[in-house]
Amino acid sequence: MTDSPEQRYRRAMFRQIVAVATLLVGCAFAAPTSASADATSSLTLSAINAGTSEQVILQFTGPLPTKTLNISDNNTVPVDIGADKPRPIGDSKHYIHLGCLQVCWSGRITNNVPFKQLPLVRGAFDQVYEGELALHIGLATPAAYTVSGQGTSHIVITVQH
Repeated sequence: MTDSPEQRYRRAMFRQIVAVATLLVGCAFAAPTSASADATSSLTLSAINAGTSEQVILQFTGPLPTKTLNISDNNTVPVDIGADKPRPIGDSKHYIHLGCLQVCWSGRITNNVPFKQLPLVRGAFDQVYEGELALHIGLATPAAYTVSGQGTSHIVITVQH
């Protein structure tokens, strides 16, 4: 027995619906896009008292920022990138600012800098918003500091006592 034209039409429509559904399911489970691949990137901030200085360590895993970090220091309180509101760091009187504008890095940040426990480094405020990275280190007073790289994944800010 042969199919009627109406049955052939319904079977063809059914195959097209299955093909479209398969395509949509395939897209849902496809390899991650670059935005979700950034979830493999992370940055951990930590700080230690090294005797004559204090060190803030930035340890990256996964892709590093694609642009050079701009570094400055002043008495300006950090501003939240997304909300444009001041974000003072405890009793800090001076700040070291590191960051890169536009799309330079995306990932997860873990901030292990102790809050108000070190003599000079009073804490840190980290943020990443739409690929923009900003890190602010609060200091009790202005102090001499150096920024250096260690290997390919560490940046160390050394603040002199």
